[in-house]
Amino acid sequence: LDVSESVDTSYGELLIEKLRKIKKNALKKGENIKFTIIPFAVKAGNETSFSNKGFKFFKQNFSFSKEGTNLEEAVKALEKRGVRKALLLSDGQINKGSFSKALNILRDSQIKLYPLVERSAEKEEGIKFIKLYAPSTAKVKERVKVRVVVANKSSDGGKDAEVVFYQDGKEVKRERAVISPNTFEIFYFQSLPLKEGITQLKAVVKSLEEKGKEEARTVYLSVPRKDKILILTTNIAEAKYLRRALKEAGYESKVSLTREVRDPSELSNYKVVILNNVPRAGLAAGFDKGLKEYVKKGGGLIVVGGTKSFGLGGWKGSYLEDALPVLMLPPKRVLKRLNVAVILVIDKSRSMRSAQRLEYAIAAAGEVIRNLKADDYVGVIAFDTTPYEVVRIGKLSLIREAALDMIRRVYPGNSTNPFPALDEARRRLKSVPAGRKHVIMLTDGKIPDEGPHYYALVDKLRLSGITLSTVLIGSEAGQRFLRELAQRGGGAFYHTESGSALPRIFLQDVKVATGKTRLREAEQFNVADGPYRRTYLSMRTFPPVRGFVQTKAKERGRVILKVQGSQNSFPLLAAWSYGAGKSVVFTSDVTSRWGVYWLSWSKLYKFWDEVVRTAGLIPKGGSKAGLDLSYEVTGEDLRIKLFQYSGKPLNSVFFKIKTPQGKEVVIDGKRDGIGKYYGLLSIFQGGKYTVSIYPSAPSENAKELFKKVFEIPNDLFLEQRNNEVNIKILTKVAEESKGSINPSISEILEGARGSRVKFYKELYPLIIALAVLMFLLEVMLRLRSSVRGSSSAVSE
Repeated sequence: LDVSESVDTSYGELLIEKLRKIKKNALKKGENIKFTIIPFAVKAGNETSFSNKGFKFFKQNFSFSKEGTNLEEAVKALEKRGVRKALLLSDGQINKGSFSKALNILRDSQIKLYPLVERSAEKEEGIKFIKLYAPSTAKVKERVKVRVVVANKSSDGGKDAEVVFYQDGKEVKRERAVISPNTFEIFYFQSLPLKEGITQLKAVVKSLEEKGKEEARTVYLSVPRKDKILILTTNIAEAKYLRRALKEAGYESKVSLTREVRDPSELSNYKVVILNNVPRAGLAAGFDKGLKEYVKKGGGLIVVGGTKSFGLGGWKGSYLEDALPVLMLPPKRVLKRLNVAVILVIDKSRSMRSAQRLEYAIAAAGEVIRNLKADDYVGVIAFDTTPYEVVRIGKLSLIREAALDMIRRVYPGNSTNPFPALDEARRRLKSVPAGRKHVIMLTDGKIPDEGPHYYALVDKLRLSGITLSTVLIGSEAGQRFLRELAQRGGGAFYHTESGSALPRIFLQDVKVATGKTRLREAEQFNVADGPYRRTYLSMRTFPPVRGFVQTKAKERGRVILKVQGSQNSFPLLAAWSYGAGKSVVFTSDVTSRWGVYWLSWSKLYKFWDEVVRTAGLIPKGGSKAGLDLSYEVTGEDLRIKLFQYSGKPLNSVFFKIKTPQGKEVVIDGKRDGIGKYYGLLSIFQGGKYTVSIYPSAPSENAKELFKKVFEIPNDLFLEQRNNEVNIKILTKVAEESKGSINPSISEILEGARGSRVKFYKELYPLIIALAVLMFLLEVMLRLRSSVRGSSSAVSE
């Protein structure tokens, strides 16, 4: 019998009345049960007879502290007395002792507990704070939705309630409402933009009709601190696809021009630094040595190729070369050329009549057609409001003369609309077998429908390996937009007042530059596994590349992927450890020049995720960790529950818990089903508990997988008369002990005879009847013996 302060006299009397009813119903079935009572609160008292005493009697005569409910002590008392079945009269508000140990005793000693519950007593008047709902994790700058559920437990009319919402101690908003009797109201709030780290969300519910009555609940929301990646480049546009792939993989990256980062000490702010096609001369003096020291002290470095990287960028013999898994090869200049495909998109609107602009444009197109090589491709599309295909793209060895004749037949038309013409150029070039593909668009004024749909089209061009240059003749109107299109398209922007400059501009733009032997270009190089592919990458097949920079693997360098040349193979992806850090090289690029097949590869983000992990960075938090934490407190047991909802199953789990006193405790987690783990800690007070998850025993180098903060209310450890019955706890007790809630008479009596129980069967009527029977039997035996004796005497 629970006599703690949380059980008020009215509820206790209801439970005692249920006990009387059980006794009465048993008598109707011919069973006379005598109950004995073991009262308990913080400790268990002495066993006393029931004798129809009331709850008040047991509570007043209980000599120990009533400021707590300790089921562990009550169960130990049953075990000590050898009891196997007992009724539990309690409200289930257990706040002392170890609940888990109590359950273990019940199981080990095979004690069945049958809790009695009087649900009609579960009442509370007035305004009640039911629940504060908020997500456990969120993203930086996100504004999360918060719900506060408030109930009016009264039946005598509406109650006026106010809810005040706080974020990190600052009031955000307050709401009021009149809540109808025996109903609840949901208050909705939205947080301020979140910052990295732990955010405290608090709600205070006030009853405006009961002065001084208020309840507060607090939750903590985790915004993972992402380890950032710094991408250094000499051209922001060249880093676009790399940054996009990293973002899809869940990383936060910052792109900076090399001239903006002058001090190597700034690198320590980033877990991984990527050099994206950066020449040695593009960095500040001393930066080379700073990169080496950054890796040596534990940083992750990735060097991405391009026409200005590795040996081509002057890195031979540098400090950086010491930190990389490959040796640079010095460049040798030779003439190298890929065939090209060019489509000229020319404005033939009405305004192009002015100053013979269209004539000069046609002449410029003619120069391009005459100067390209026989294995190159050319096409011409003119536009006004609609596109007009003047020359369908084809190899110049077959169409050169016909193309020169066709361009002379272009005449001015209506207004300007280049979008359909650009899209047609994209579709035509997409299937052309050329090493480089390029579009030159010429117009003489502002594009009337300029907007984001053009940017989207240019992105499609780049994904198809097509670059775009723009030429503006005459007016300066629209200059900014055309320049942006060219920058986004990987080409150049030209502005000229005179049409006579157009032939020179067109020829300059399609001019094929000189290449280098350490820079290998072709239609494609196939990618093959290196000796360490399985160690670092989960993917098995990879797109070909159109080019790479030749390097040579060092003796300890681990070649993960390689490209096969005509005679030799060369590293494409290699890695190694250097000092306390790691460095990785990728000798191709992440642009449409060499990586066009990779840009359309569905696994590009996954590839770069694994490359970044190779450099030593593992993403933290929500979406990638696939973990969430919750807790429950029963008695003095804090049970931390971990749920893994995605990712590779964890082999082991360790909880590192920081208590309100600043003490850190490490607990080896136990498996509790598929994707479920738990840890138990004995606590004696509420406050702020910080829980971190590790896949192995926490150490200086251990990776923290997840972190969450809980605010555990102090009132969980105090006795409160709130007239609530904790059905969840009582049900758990019944299930674990193989008992039941509110058992029937037959359940109580089943298997009870012959064991020490809380009831007795009066056997004296049976014993008296048995004694009479035995007496009569004895008389009969004696008479029979006497008759036999008499017969024998007569015979003699």
